[in-house]
Amino acid sequence: MLASLLDRGARCLVLRQDLLLRGLQGGERALTVDHAGLIAALTANHDRIIGAL
Repeated sequence: MLASLLDRGARCLVLRQDLLLRGLQGGERALTVDHAGLIAALTANHDRIIGAL
């Protein structure tokens, strides 16, 4: 399912800290972000946020 979504232009955000804790590295199809970057992506272009996380 993820590959299909990515092929259609969906973005995949991965918390950099989570990758480090698990000993993993980001891939070319997943954008690694910090917590501030994740919040910015979740709230971008929205007038209000009802709930997140």
